[in-house]
Amino acid sequence: MLSPSSTGFLPSTKWHLKGKRPDSPKYLTIHHLKLATALAQPGLVEYLHKVFADELERGLTYPQEILPGENYSREMFEGYYLAGDVLVAVLGEVDKQTESGWQDGKECP
Repeated sequence: MLSPSSTGFLPSTKWHLKGKRPDSPKYLTIHHLKLATALAQPGLVEYLHKVFADELERGLTYPQEILPGENYSREMFEGYYLAGDVLVAVLGEVDKQTESGWQDGKECP
């Protein structure tokens, strides 16, 4: 396990999912990010901020509170959600060429 002062990154991993429906996602990938690496992915921080801000606005699942009419700014989001290490999981499909090199729980090529 990485210590709080470590600058290393965990490798991205892929997991095969066994969905009950034909339209269920087939894979889950897990990626270790920090603010700098998240900012290097165009649109990622903006997307995560919007999803998180929408969840806060619903007010049902997160301990953060925003006052009525208050804007949960991107700066507030980065200071909280991306203040350290973040693991992001992505559901989806993988092309056959990429899939052939993967094993569940192993590092993505």
